[in-house]
Amino acid sequence: MSITESVIRRHQILQSAALNSLKSLKLNIPPSLTPISTSYDRVVFCDPEMKVIAKVYDQGNILKHEFNMLTQAEEAGVPVPHVFGFTEGKPAVLVTQMVQGSKLSSANPNSAREAGMYLRRFHELKAKPPFAEGQETWQDYVLSRADRAIDWMMANNIPDFRGVDLRYLRQLFLKQKPNFTGRPVKRLHGDFQPNHVLIDPTADKVMAFIDFADAQPGDPLWDVAVVSLWDKQIADLVLGGYNSEVLANAAKGLLPYYRLLRHLVEIPWRFKRGRRESDKSNLAAIQGILKEELP
Repeated sequence: MSITESVIRRHQILQSAALNSLKSLKLNIPPSLTPISTSYDRVVFCDPEMKVIAKVYDQGNILKHEFNMLTQAEEAGVPVPHVFGFTEGKPAVLVTQMVQGSKLSSANPNSAREAGMYLRRFHELKAKPPFAEGQETWQDYVLSRADRAIDWMMANNIPDFRGVDLRYLRQLFLKQKPNFTGRPVKRLHGDFQPNHVLIDPTADKVMAFIDFADAQPGDPLWDVAVVSLWDKQIADLVLGGYNSEVLANAAKGLLPYYRLLRHLVEIPWRFKRGRRESDKSNLAAIQGILKEELP
């Protein structure tokens, strides 16, 4: 069996699991589902008529974590898609409501402030170390992520980054270790991109936070850095809705470093998945931060 045939067969198995899950939940079963995101061991399906999303992963622990985070977020008063059900196993299936909206933007200031308010509610859920990669302190986690991304780029000699002094970047993060130390630890969304906050742009209201699979402990400013990665104006709006003077005061010094780290870690993540299109954009963003935002 060729690699292509193997992938097709695997996706058929995942779709069958999704349809069986819909059946067990007593939802109307469509003849087929539309894949909207695919890799070998996971597919996200949708049925626009039923307004249903079915995530089917071989790694069921990831979906179980997302199911738990969705449940806790809803209990905390954060708008999330309705969860129809979760089926454990290999593959595991998470079935939720399909929320149709636009991604968060600084062009919708009320939505951005509202997102900040809801983000604080999620952050106030209990969280404690260890962090996502096993570290017991936030500063060690940040430095480890920076080191691994820089090591990977040096080892792979990424063409677009030959003009960047990667050793200087490593020292830059190391010098900031005291500023990363002692940061508050909250429950992070973990991947708080603007397209993970769906809004009604006409009403300028948040409809739902989605995709909680990366929820983890960490500095609440990390989520602010991610949502403002390509739209820096949105940071002040989100922080305004968050309504924490302490967090806002810390943002000026820390957000540039957190954005820098996010740009760095995106490179190997995308490269390993064949998504090279963002290398130059991330390079330009890194150079801009180094030139305009850091002392």
